[in-house]
Amino acid sequence: PAAGKAPGGSGTQAPGTAARPEPKETKEQTQEQPQEQRQPTRKTAPEAAPTGSMIVGAGSNRCIDIPGGNPLDGLQLQIHDCDGRAPQRWEFRGDGTVRAMGMCMDVAWGSRDDGAAIQLAECSGNPAQHFVMSGAGDLVNPQADKCVEVKDRSTGDGAKLQLWTCTGTSNQKWRLA
Repeated sequence: PAAGKAPGGSGTQAPGTAARPEPKETKEQTQEQPQEQRQPTRKTAPEAAPTGSMIVGAGSNRCIDIPGGNPLDGLQLQIHDCDGRAPQRWEFRGDGTVRAMGMCMDVAWGSRDDGAAIQLAECSGNPAQHFVMSGAGDLVNPQADKCVEVKDRSTGDGAKLQLWTCTGTSNQKWRLA
């Protein structure tokens, strides 16, 4: 019950309580007061520990990485110093896809040609997004039957990934960490 009123809503005052006048609306209260304009703040949940494994290049000792940590469709993947953060954590899924940050590793345009970019794409599960890690350390796209490699055998930070005929060179060898 409201303070100062008996149970049951009779409107009579309960014994031992003082009557409180009901507030009345005034013209001033009903007018909207201009409020200070504030920029919205973006609240983000604490970053969860990334799941998945780092894919580390044998020739470079660097990890397959999403450049700038910005998962955009069509962004070519690179190698970068391993730091264990989400842009380097890849999950090998049962559907054959390899995923990080909600996106899939992908052969650009589903190409089977040497030199095709290895990029990020929205996950669709198509054959261009299927990859298998062989016991020998090859990361293979079965559709093309070719390996993911670091372009031009580079070991430098930021070197791009591409598809190439498997040759067994160190720029095509990977391990999970």
